[in-house]
Amino acid sequence: MTSIQASGPVVLLVEDNAEMREFVARALGLNGYQAIEAADGVGALALLAGRDDCALLITDVMLPGGMNGAELARQACALRPALRIMFMSGYADTVIDALELDRLGATMLAKPFRVRELEERLRSIFAA
Repeated sequence: MTSIQASGPVVLLVEDNAEMREFVARALGLNGYQAIEAADGVGALALLAGRDDCALLITDVMLPGGMNGAELARQACALRPALRIMFMSGYADTVIDALELDRLGATMLAKPFRVRELEERLRSIFAA
């Protein structure tokens, strides 16, 4: 878990790869966002159920434990309808198609990505 403390919007970050999770959490903190972290969908939903201040869910598409990122996003939106969604994926042929992205009002960020790409995507998400 990152040690950077920020006072901006709360972002629930879901990524099973610890190094990637740390990279994204650090980038979020350096850009003023508060990152709360989970390694899988079940853990993410537990965190989300206990908080009403999450503004954005950033999740990997492929997650361990039987729940992929799309299913997590659907369940998260059922709990928090105003929650913004951003998927990350290193796979060109993900389980999420353009129609699903549109239905969830979500965006996709392809891995690997640079911090600048993440920053730009975050600005776009929170400007909407």
